Amino acid sequence: MLCTFWISNSALADSTPIRFVFSEGDPPTSYSTKENENLPKGLLPEITDAAFNLLDGYEVELQAMPWKRAKLSVINDFVDGIFTYPSDTLKEHILFTNQPAYISDFGYIIFNKENFSAHSIKTINDLTPFTLLTESSRENKSWEEENIPAEVKRVYVNKTDHLFHLIFLRNQQGFFVRNLEEAQYIANKLGYSHKLGYKKMEFKSNNSIPFHFGIRRSHPQAKEIIRELDELLNKPVLKNRINALQSKYQNAFEE
Repeated sequence: MLCTFWISNSALADSTPIRFVFSEGDPPTSYSTKENENLPKGLLPEITDAAFNLLDGYEVELQAMPWKRAKLSVINDFVDGIFTYPSDTLKEHILFTNQPAYISDFGYIIFNKENFSAHSIKTINDLTPFTLLTESSRENKSWEEENIPAEVKRVYVNKTDHLFHLIFLRNQQGFFVRNLEEAQYIANKLGYSHKLGYKKMEFKSNNSIPFHFGIRRSHPQAKEIIRELDELLNKPVLKNRINALQSKYQNAFEE
């Protein structure tokens, strides 16, 4: 079952919908619920909806499925569109916009805002008195471990929920590194949104992931759709809408 969004009143009655697929299990950027497992929710479907609302003549269908199957569905021409990082493998089969519509930024430190000393942090060198909580292991260093000074104490945890409980329930004098949208979503789910503090940091290496709109190369209108999306991505009307949506997900919210 596909969820159909009628995007434009000018769309032709016999037009073929552009079918976009999203992950069913990556909240809050893209996910589905038990009530409707095929309906994608989250930031990425909302940005897609916002973009095509501003284009004339297109109808889109949005579907959620396991992420591996979603990518294969576009590669094998079962569906038309995807909104993701344009890896070399995907670019062999999919035509992507030149510029991203969304950037997932993992350059935030997350801490308990009741830990008042954490508010004085300005650079990564100020992290030395604190403890890094990470879901990586001593054997396999994560990106944040490679970018956090070696003098900072490490605590390794097995589960995401445990990490949040240590910081926000037990008031652990530490921090972790996260995408802000995801941190807000999990904190809200666990009842900690009122305690969530964060700061954008400049790390030694970048850990941002650009998400681009993509249309399978075999689609007869692929070049035209991507051209129109690229033009639209330069317009303030869409930029402002995307910024508003991202701001909503970067602040505590109720589903």
